[in-house]
Order: sequence, then C-alpha cells, then structure tokens
Amino acid sequence: MSELVQSFVQRISDSWRESVEKIIQTSHILVESEEQLSDVEFLDMVNQLPISQSTISKLLMIGKNSYLPNKVEYLPPHWTTIYEISQLDEQQIDKGIVDQRKKTLIDFIMLLIRRRTFDRTSSNRR
Repeated sequence: MSELVQSFVQRISDSWRESVEKIIQTSHILVESEEQLSDVEFLDMVNQLPISQSTISKLLMIGKNSYLPNKVEYLPPHWTTIYEISQLDEQQIDKGIVDQRKKTLIDFIMLLIRRRTFDRTSSNRR
C-alpha cells in the first residue's frame, strides 16, 4: 500500500473514530451534569439543548456504561446503535466484537473470491 493510500486510510479511520469518541464524550458530559446539577437545573438544561428527551435518556445510558470507552475502536459512529450496545454486558459486547471481526473477515474473503472470479470472467471475454 502506498504512503498516500496509508495516509488516507489513517485520516478517514481517525475521523470515523472521532465520531464515536464525541458520542461517548457527550454522554459523559450529560452524566456529569446529571450528577452535579439539581433536578430543576438539570431539567432546565435539558430543555435548552437541541436534543430530544428520549435521546438524552439514551445518551445517559451510554455515558453510564463504563466498559464502552475501552471499545471505542469497535463501535459504530451511530449513537442509537451504541445505545443498544450499552444495554449488553461486557461478555456480550466482546462476543459481538469477535463475531463482527469474523463476519468482516468472511465478507472480505468473499469479496476477494468474487473479484477473482470476475477478473477471470472478464479476461475470458476479451
């Protein structure tokens, strides 16, 4: 892989990961505010945010999961999916990561096989 390709891979991967990190960070700030503000202050703050009440509830659940920050590199950049993952225990999360890696590897191998088959078919047509 060329240095230019590696550079783009790194930049895109970092940006992708930053989305997850920002979701986790926002969730932790919400948990911190819930812990430090009175109920009235917290509700006042929530009413001023550009986020729905149900979204805030889910982000709070994400923020209260102490295991997710250790798995940022494996999480998708979608807060709704991260919320669903936050409802799992550590073993289920780890199993999901292993299963996804296997699926990704299998998908990659299948892509290579299809590409190889396509290349052979294309070269036979010429």
